[in-house]
Amino acid sequence: MRNGWTGGQISLVRVAFALPLVFVGACGPLAATRGVEAVLSLALLIVGVLFLCGAYVRVLAGLYLAFAVWSTPGVRSLWSDAPIPVAGVTSASWVVGLAFFSVVLLLPRAPYGSWPARGRVDPGGGWEFPRWLFAGVWVFWIAFHVATAARELAEWRASGAELGALAWLELELQALFVIFVWSRRTRAWAWLALVAWSVASVRADATDVSFSPTTVVLIALTFDPAWIPSRAAQVALPRLDALSIPRPPADARPIAPTRTDAQPIASRSDPRGARPIVFFDGGCALCHGFVRFALAEDREGTRLRFAPLGGATAERELAAHAPLCDDERELGVHAPLCDSVVADGEVLVRSRAVVRVLEALGGLWRIAAWFVQLPPAAWSDDVYDFVAARRKRWFAPPKSACPLLPPEIARRLDA
Repeated sequence: MRNGWTGGQISLVRVAFALPLVFVGACGPLAATRGVEAVLSLALLIVGVLFLCGAYVRVLAGLYLAFAVWSTPGVRSLWSDAPIPVAGVTSASWVVGLAFFSVVLLLPRAPYGSWPARGRVDPGGGWEFPRWLFAGVWVFWIAFHVATAARELAEWRASGAELGALAWLELELQALFVIFVWSRRTRAWAWLALVAWSVASVRADATDVSFSPTTVVLIALTFDPAWIPSRAAQVALPRLDALSIPRPPADARPIAPTRTDAQPIASRSDPRGARPIVFFDGGCALCHGFVRFALAEDREGTRLRFAPLGGATAERELAAHAPLCDDERELGVHAPLCDSVVADGEVLVRSRAVVRVLEALGGLWRIAAWFVQLPPAAWSDDVYDFVAARRKRWFAPPKSACPLLPPEIARRLDA
């Protein structure tokens, strides 16, 4: 099954899974009444931090699976609610835990955003969610729902009692899931039925399978980010510019004046297509990191193009649209110092430029762009300005104007 998962999006899911572990592990020793509880909380904190960084996750998954196999004889019935040798865990949630950590063990290592991926030349590293593994997650949920529905119906017939409205709702959602999952066109509806089943089956008992973090993440892994297309893939965009004037490196040929309120990132629509061109500060390490992130998440290389502000592309594409300002007359160069409007498009600056890039990437990043736009634009711009004013103090300057990239990816950068 084809899917739109990228390394960065998988890292988002990993972080969402790890943060509660870190929080519970950090607060556990404060509420612990016995030494063993404090030790377990510390172990949970260590596991959460490792998951947060994406380090040794396969080792942790392997240890979990080994313990699960060792404790399997204690499970009295695979699909019943009989307790197993771990306090507060039922056999159904144990099965989901086995499936979740099996997926973690089988996923390719070092997705973008993980500790093992730091410093590599290719930011994406060719990471993909294997099609067979993605299909396997769906097959697991199909088998799980068929088995649990069969068990619930058998228990209902044996007891002779009538099913309540909530029980009928759960069975209907399970049936919808199994029906819709077989067609690519209706698979998104099958996923919504899966989520609705999880919400409907939440009970007061926190050990219920639908309430466990592993269940939530495993359901999230059946989501296909390709269901949320990029903005560039939906419509032919007009010319859009997000222009910024950084402080140029000392040895660079200036095409823009020095300004203390300069912004590091800019984007403009590509006249050769609908792809925005992201203009970035070649002397800013943070901007290099943002470019590497966008390159890693745009696996096909069809959504964005990039060019340093100190290069020929920026001089050619931007100078013709910028009026001369007082500071520019002193340097004799063209560059838009202020927010301006291009003749056939709109200027995007600061947080709006970041939002436009996230929208172009699509998937979970487009959802992130929606969250970025929730607060007033002035607030987002203030945060952007705060970071932009300090970026060169917080991050060491890069050695070159363009990030170090393999040749097949470097071709997506214009000079």
